[in-house]
Amino acid sequence: MISSLHEHNNSKKNTLSLESIFKAAKKDDRLTLSTLFEIGSFLGDACAKLIKFYNPEKLLIAGEVSILYEYFKNPIDIVLKQKVNPEMLAQLNIDFQDYRPNIEAMGAALISMDYFWKNIKDIACVYPTFRK
Repeated sequence: MISSLHEHNNSKKNTLSLESIFKAAKKDDRLTLSTLFEIGSFLGDACAKLIKFYNPEKLLIAGEVSILYEYFKNPIDIVLKQKVNPEMLAQLNIDFQDYRPNIEAMGAALISMDYFWKNIKDIACVYPTFRK
């Protein structure tokens, strides 16, 4: 068998989930590991561009992709060492945020709350009963 993910092509769902990819990687599936390494290299390239442009002290990678952190970390580090000035990397801290369900909704709620409090005077003018 070429890959343990081959069975997904023959299944009725015909979709891959992060869970099935993670399980295949844990089983040392060669195709899965090489694909994750390549994706990690693409992420590293994107991170390198962000670092060169903004020179941040911290880079936070979040979302469902952080589930595969252990497979992306090494290729990201390799690409960054190839493409980014060592002085910029010396001060940089890269973190993968632990993924939890509904984390995106919590982020959207925080943005909404921030907007609300920054614009409370304008909101109170539009909704006069709000002042009570």
